[in-house]
Amino acid sequence: MIEQVKSSITKAFERFNQKDGIAMKDIRIKIVKNNGALEYTLMNKIDVVRPTSLTEMIGAMNSVLAKSTLHSSMEKLIKENGLDERMANLRLYPLGDNSPSSYLYNQGQPLKQIDISTLIN
Repeated sequence: MIEQVKSSITKAFERFNQKDGIAMKDIRIKIVKNNGALEYTLMNKIDVVRPTSLTEMIGAMNSVLAKSTLHSSMEKLIKENGLDERMANLRLYPLGDNSPSSYLYNQGQPLKQIDISTLIN
C-alpha cells in the first residue's frame, strides 16, 4: 500500500502542476490537525492556493485506507515532538524525481524531515 500511496501523491503533484499552474519544485501540500480532523491545503511555496483533500491527492479507495493511519501518525508526531497541534503542520513536497517527501513544521519553521513510509505505515 505504501508504494501505491506514494505513486498516487506523485500523480497528484503532476495534476497540481498542470491544473493549478504551480511549478513542480514549488508545490507543497500542508496538512494541519484542526479540532481532531486533518485539513489539506495546496500551496505554491508558502502561498495558499486552495484547499484540497486526501481523496483528491490519492484517490477514494486509497484515502479510505490511509486516512486513519495518517491521522494517527500526525497525532504521534505532534505528541513526540512536544508541539501544539494549532502550531504544527506537515508539508508534502516533490523531490527531484517528483516522488513525495515531507517535513514537520512548527510555527512556520521547519523542524525535521519525516519519512513518508512512517506516515502511512
